[in-house]
Amino acid sequence: MTFLEKVQYKLPYWDGLFIHDFLSYLSPLGKCQKSEITLNKSNNNFFPITSILFTKSDTPQVSFFLSDGNSLTVSVTNTTNAVKNSPHRYSHLSLREFIKRITTSKLRSIDHTGFNLPYFEGIHPKISELREKFKNVCLYHTFPKHLANAPWDFILPGTVEEIIGKTFVDYSLNRKPKIEIVSFDKSSTPLIQFDIQLEGKYKDWVRIFPEGIFDQKMSNIWVYLKNDFGTDICFVLNEFHNDDWSFHFAKDRLI
Repeated sequence: MTFLEKVQYKLPYWDGLFIHDFLSYLSPLGKCQKSEITLNKSNNNFFPITSILFTKSDTPQVSFFLSDGNSLTVSVTNTTNAVKNSPHRYSHLSLREFIKRITTSKLRSIDHTGFNLPYFEGIHPKISELREKFKNVCLYHTFPKHLANAPWDFILPGTVEEIIGKTFVDYSLNRKPKIEIVSFDKSSTPLIQFDIQLEGKYKDWVRIFPEGIFDQKMSNIWVYLKNDFGTDICFVLNEFHNDDWSFHFAKDRLI
């Protein structure tokens, strides 16, 4: 009865002030211990657990830990040798400046974390490997085609019984935090995102964060943080609401 127990984002331990501010800002959404935050789950019986750890490494990584002790680690880097600029205009903002500007919008929840691996010839081979290795040990889904025909994979949190097929998956439940895995052809810069929900309005954030990327259709803003990782790190700002969108995935589980 093996299942995906934990997904851990490993960010390089490069700046003590950045780490302090990062963990302090997200602390309402999880439990902090030393240089790691373990995010709260919408249901205590759901797996995988998601955490963010600052550690001594040269590049950002994401590690997938199975309940049987095995694991797989993915480097969030550009392995294509290609250079491609993003079609979107944005500039990076210091984390301290971001926190200073966002103080009027209370942080309420995190819908998903995610990472983008640059690749320009179909699906990234590492993502194909993740699909095969983990489709039977977690609630692994491709993105619903009725929403967009895009290479955005999602792991939904679920109970062990749901994962191993003893019970049906109830897609009406609130399932947070999800994990997004993207094969990325827009840019050669890898990306790690934290999709957060706050009290406040999209129209106000447009004014507050002119450096960001505005998604008017989804009413969210991508704010990119200065870092020394060689990877884009961003907060995706969304208006807080109580409902969830896991029901869209009901026909898209990989098994």
